[in-house]
Amino acid sequence: MENEKKSKKNNKVNLGGSYKFKIAAKYKKPKTRGDKNYNKRNKKK
Repeated sequence: MENEKKSKKNNKVNLGGSYKFKIAAKYKKPKTRGDKNYNKRNKKK
C-alpha cells in the first residue's frame, strides 16, 4: 500500500494550511473608512 503510485489528481503537495488563509481572506470583516453610522446616514442621498 505504501509504495503504490498515486494518480496525478491524488498527488497533492501539502501547502501548510494555505487553504485556511484563503477562506479567512474571503470572509474577513470589511475595513470601514471613517464613522460607520455617519456614513450610513448619508448613504441614501
